[in-house]
Amino acid sequence: MACGGGVEPGGTSTSSTGETTGSGGAATSAGSTSTGMGGSGGGSSATTTTSTSGSTSGTGAGGGSPCGGVAVAPDYMACGGTTFFADGSCVDGSCAAVDPLADRTFKEWRKQTAALSGLSASLLLTRTPISTVIFENGPGSVTVRIEYVIAVDWVRSRQADTADFGAFPLATTPTDAEVTQAVKLSIRNVVWTGLGAIATVADQTQVKDALDSCSCGLQTDSCHFDFQNVTGILLGKAGKVVDQANNMCLQAKVNIGKGTLVSCMPVPCAIN
Repeated sequence: MACGGGVEPGGTSTSSTGETTGSGGAATSAGSTSTGMGGSGGGSSATTTTSTSGSTSGTGAGGGSPCGGVAVAPDYMACGGTTFFADGSCVDGSCAAVDPLADRTFKEWRKQTAALSGLSASLLLTRTPISTVIFENGPGSVTVRIEYVIAVDWVRSRQADTADFGAFPLATTPTDAEVTQAVKLSIRNVVWTGLGAIATVADQTQVKDALDSCSCGLQTDSCHFDFQNVTGILLGKAGKVVDQANNMCLQAKVNIGKGTLVSCMPVPCAIN
């Protein structure tokens, strides 16, 4: 049972490199295009270093993009799957109140995510609009799924956490300790520690310039911005087909928070 709105018709989004991140939207690998900031320029180029494995990394340095053009804003509406824009029907989990377990779960989720991020209640509300809270009472299990969007300036990332209370039907109502544990297991801590560490994100020109320092013509996958496991870096990915006949693509990763290149390396366009 969905307790709130904000979900758009399903579908799939496409990554130019076959690697996707984030929750909420399905993705398919191929050497095809993605939505995003391709074809932009201006600002500062990046200094890169190349390893023997073919990967590169670097940081922005002044001088302007070698590729020309201007930054293009992400077209989130072109992404398939769940919405990037909550419709306001579940502000701070208000829609969870229709079910006692869903309401308890959401409140515990908000408590834990606030502690992990260290953000104020007002900033947390602004940065994590809630799309919906879905309570599933059977037939296989009892779960509470919280779908939300990380929103920092122009960057949006779909996320979802699901608290699993076990097989349906439940023998007893979950205790507070059981709710706390179920929520704890559902949360990716790195999302919240990473979010709390970001005051803002780099502007789109900086991000484009960092990608241009890898190669011109990269297509940014704006449907799957996400926090990197372990490091908590907010990553963006971009790619292009280099040699379709030999299944060879090029993928770049950029630190969205700082506007710096993280890696630039050849990858298979698709893995069979």
